[in-house]
Formats: sequence, C-alpha cells, structure tokens
Amino acid sequence: YGISKTETGFLLGTLILGVGIGSVLAGLWSDGKVELGIVPLGAIGIIFSSLSVWLSGVMFNPDLPTQEQFAYYFGIASLFLLGCSAGLFDVPLESYLQFRSDVRNRGTVLAGNYFLSYTMIIVSCGFVYLLLTVLQVKPMTVFLIAGLMTIPVTMYLIYLLPDLTFRFVLWLF
Repeated sequence: YGISKTETGFLLGTLILGVGIGSVLAGLWSDGKVELGIVPLGAIGIIFSSLSVWLSGVMFNPDLPTQEQFAYYFGIASLFLLGCSAGLFDVPLESYLQFRSDVRNRGTVLAGNYFLSYTMIIVSCGFVYLLLTVLQVKPMTVFLIAGLMTIPVTMYLIYLLPDLTFRFVLWLF
C-alpha cells in the first residue's frame, strides 16, 4: 500500500515499543497494588488510537514519498499510543487475576486465562482474514472496525468500575 518493508517494520516496532512503555506505566501508576481504574483509560486510548490509525491511512497518499507525508508520522504516533493503551489495559487485568486467584489453584486460573486469550487471538486472526480476503476491506478499515468494537466494551468497563476509574483519574491529575 505504498510503503516499504523497512517502513512497515518501523511501524510494527513502534507499536511494540508502545506496549512496553504502556506496561511499565501501568506498573508505575499501580504503585505496588492492583489498580483497575487504569483499565477503562486504556480502553479509551485503544478506541482513539485505533481511529487515529484509520485516519492516518485515509490521509496517506501512495503517490508521494513516505518520508514527506504527515500521515506516515501521524500513523507512527497513533500506533505508539495504541501500544501504550494496550499495555495500560492489559497489565492491571493480569495483575488482578494473579492477586485475586487462590494460591492453591492460581496456576489453573492463569492457564485458563492464557488458553482463552490465545484462543481469541486465533479467532481474531480468522476475523481479520475474513475482513481482508473475503470482504475485501482495506487494512486501515480493520483499525476502524476494531476501534468501534471497543466502544461497548469500554462503556461496560466504565459501568462496572466508575468509582475506581474516577478515583484513578483524580489521582492522575
């Protein structure tokens, strides 16, 4: 779609760097305790950054050199924020599972969690394959769909955790 393999690798590397930084931030902000108030903020970040990645794809012009395009750099920033948001979303949930599970069956709980997580990764790969090959959706539109699908999840999280979210936002400011 108009960018080289090196530029694509840079985009993926930026996403991974964002996940690492978001995970570290979640650990620092949790301050040694399980802080579920971070999860809705991570979900909100996933929505906005996914929509930003889609927008950068809309703005991208394959006829111009990549280095001269604002859309490419906007895409880099959006993928970085998507990674950070994913780290902020995931780390508190993983911590909660480890902290709240009984010591006697913690391994079973974590194994079940990983089994479900990786099963859903495979299902999502099938969903993306369906979108890209069968339905002929553009790759940038996959980010739009993912961002829109995250909205009801985020609304449910805020419904479940309003006090924790509000308390964390106050602490953050």
